[in-house]
Amino acid sequence: LLTHAECHVPLDTIETLRRVAKLYGIFMLPSTGKLELDYLHRLHTVQVVDEQALRLKDARAKRALDIVEDAARESLVPPAPSGAAGTTQVGGGPR
Repeated sequence: LLTHAECHVPLDTIETLRRVAKLYGIFMLPSTGKLELDYLHRLHTVQVVDEQALRLKDARAKRALDIVEDAARESLVPPAPSGAAGTTQVGGGPR
């Protein structure tokens, strides 16, 4: 899932997807400075890209590579048990 911070997906849709796929969300931090979505805790991993990471070309490139490397690393990890709850916050989140 790669989207802006206003992607509203019904929780039952997230639950259905979670049963068949590992959910890795990448979100642009909204101008309010808070990422508030009902389903965030149901994603396996959440990456947040903030304004600071977008400001400079080198910072953008580094953040993008960090996300790609993390996603590749996570794809090698066995999937979480279907009843597992929680979200892994991985770098670059809100400051």
